This record gives sequence, structure tokens and C-alpha cells, in this order.
Amino acid sequence: MIPGEIETARSHELARLVEKAVSDSADAAAAVVHVDPSGRSGLQPIHETAERTLREIIRAYSEIKRFDGLRVSPSQEGPMIEFRIVVDGKLSLEHAHTIGDHVVRDLRKTVGDCKVDFRIEPGKNGG
Repeated sequence: MIPGEIETARSHELARLVEKAVSDSADAAAAVVHVDPSGRSGLQPIHETAERTLREIIRAYSEIKRFDGLRVSPSQEGPMIEFRIVVDGKLSLEHAHTIGDHVVRDLRKTVGDCKVDFRIEPGKNGG
């Protein structure tokens, strides 16, 4: 966690440094870093549950190559969970969206009432 007094520009600079370090350390690895000020950890358990659940879902669907950009924020309908999944680029659009529907269903089974916003994108070179 970052102190809430830090300047926004500095917090984004720190996030970019972490993203670059991940990218430089592993081929085909990417990270999206979201910086929250300390003291705003009320959604942290939901974030951890969503992340764990998404990792389990990915193992269940071979067509999903990875997810990233996970963010959890408050909304009037409960927690808002946002992320991106990358699927095999050779999948039909219909099949990709069916998988997306299953991901949302499985996520809500674990997390409970929540709003889910996600993107499905094809992987490069089919994967």
C-alpha cells in the first residue's frame, strides 16, 4: 500500500516501474498495477477472492490463456470487478462469449453479489 499523501504522478511512476520490472523479468508476462492508498483495504478480501477464483477458472478452461487488469472497486450494486481475459484467437466469437458467461457465473458463485465488467481479447498467433 502507498501512503495517501503521495502525489498521483509519483504513484503512477511507481506503478509503471513495477509493471516494467515484471515485463523485463519474464517473457510474455504482463502486469497491470493499480495503486491504492493505505487505509482503503475494505475491498482487499474481495480482490483476493476474485483473483484466486479467476486463476482457478483459467485452469478449468484451456481456451483461456490468461487474465489481467483485475480491479475491484465499490459500486451501488456491490463490488465492481473488472478484468480482461485473453483467449485462443482461433475460437469463434460465440464460443468465446459463452466462456465469458461461464467465467462470470463461476466468479459470482464464489464472490457473491457483484457487478462484473470484462473484456475478451484474442491472443496473438492464436494463443
